[in-house]
Amino acid sequence: MTLDVFPVGFGLMGFTWNPKLKFTQDEFNAVLKQVIEATDKPLFLNGGEFYGMPDRHENLKKIGKFFETYPEYADKVYVSIKSGVNDHWAPVTSAEELRPGVEAITKYLAPLYAARKSHPKSLDMYTLARLGDDTIENVLERLNVYVKSGEIKSICLSEVSAQTIQKALATGAPIGAVELEFSLFSREAVENGVFEICAKNNIPVICYSPLGKGLLAGLNPKDVPEGDMRRNFDRFQGEIYEHNKKLVEVTKDIAERKKVTPAQVALSFITSLSNKEWAGVKYPQLVPIPGSTKAARQIENFKTIQLFDADLKEIHDVLDSFKVKGSRYTAAMDAGLYK
Repeated sequence: MTLDVFPVGFGLMGFTWNPKLKFTQDEFNAVLKQVIEATDKPLFLNGGEFYGMPDRHENLKKIGKFFETYPEYADKVYVSIKSGVNDHWAPVTSAEELRPGVEAITKYLAPLYAARKSHPKSLDMYTLARLGDDTIENVLERLNVYVKSGEIKSICLSEVSAQTIQKALATGAPIGAVELEFSLFSREAVENGVFEICAKNNIPVICYSPLGKGLLAGLNPKDVPEGDMRRNFDRFQGEIYEHNKKLVEVTKDIAERKKVTPAQVALSFITSLSNKEWAGVKYPQLVPIPGSTKAARQIENFKTIQLFDADLKEIHDVLDSFKVKGSRYTAAMDAGLYK
């Protein structure tokens, strides 16, 4: 399938994941309203059933209440909600463990569904956060119950291997997308066959952390706020950060020449490769989902540019000669990727 959405989506995690950084419903509404108004196609919204701290469902509640206030925007968005982990973010995949997440999504997004006229009155896309140790066949059999009941329209698989995607397709479940981290810092999907199988089967890829968790936008680790989990990630640590800064400098150099921001270059690297064959790789549809709690910054991120072959070659040459240091998160957390 192809996602008929605006080229750049909007990740909503930042509004609720840091218990020391809180936003009122009015503040959330004001940002989301402005951001939706800046697009001319449905905006891919990425939320999470477990993105709230300490209230697990805070993210869901904020999204639902927005559409209570602004029902006229219900058909202007395509909504993906991530679920399938416990309060410690460990995968949960049994029928009993999956059910509360789906029920919470159905409950809190009821205002969105009720307001829709042209889009399905159900969740556009359920994203399984992590597969864990269960088989994909078992998990999809359980999630298909909610597809058949009309609560879920399609299923997205996050951080899975090419082999798992192949097995998922064989079940006949409605695989609407694959989600993974893809940026100048994280390009594993180019090498491990995930992009290849997604392109072959016309599966869109949702690219989270397209700005390297803020590093490609110029974020200095010293400026990461208190309570932010990124403080614990490898790439925000001294020597590793200093080494990886070379990629940040590349985006800055191109940005200066193009008269755009480094973040726009990093995002344009992704959108320019979407549905393109480049350097021997066939890329599927790529939808980056940067997140910002500031409307002006998110709208700025929407203004991507076309990077031409010469620009892509410049970036590609650097990537070929440069090895990124550090785990994406930590060694323990990275063990759950590409299951």
